[in-house]
Amino acid sequence: MILKIKQLVGSKYTADDKIEVQLEASNEAMHYVRFTVISVSGVPITHGGGADSGVYLYYTKDSDTYSNTFIEVVQTTQGVSIVKVMAQGVTTAVMDAYVTASEEYEARRLVGDEATWTEVPPSAPVPWEIETATVDLEWLDSVFK
Repeated sequence: MILKIKQLVGSKYTADDKIEVQLEASNEAMHYVRFTVISVSGVPITHGGGADSGVYLYYTKDSDTYSNTFIEVVQTTQGVSIVKVMAQGVTTAVMDAYVTASEEYEARRLVGDEATWTEVPPSAPVPWEIETATVDLEWLDSVFK
């Protein structure tokens, strides 16, 4: 999987920016993907309407592949922010396998002897995690000349 980032909208004279994140996952359908914007250095940022850096949110998807996601980023003070996006998720295939295994486990448990039952239920899927390169967002003063 590859996660790419680019700035779509924003000016060095405003706090508001819009970034696009592109997930390349061989057209694999995703059960879910959630994103966070990380402030690597510089001034603090928020994303998705006020979430702090590092807080994961579910953004609107354009398809089951989450191939393109748009994220609003706001710098909380003037300066330069170097940011990256992190994503984590679970594919539909992995979640479907987990659901099937859980249903099969539950069916066996219901007919088993509760006093001697020792089988462990299936573990929930562990999300994959991936990150983008960084982009620089600027919010600077405009001066009269």
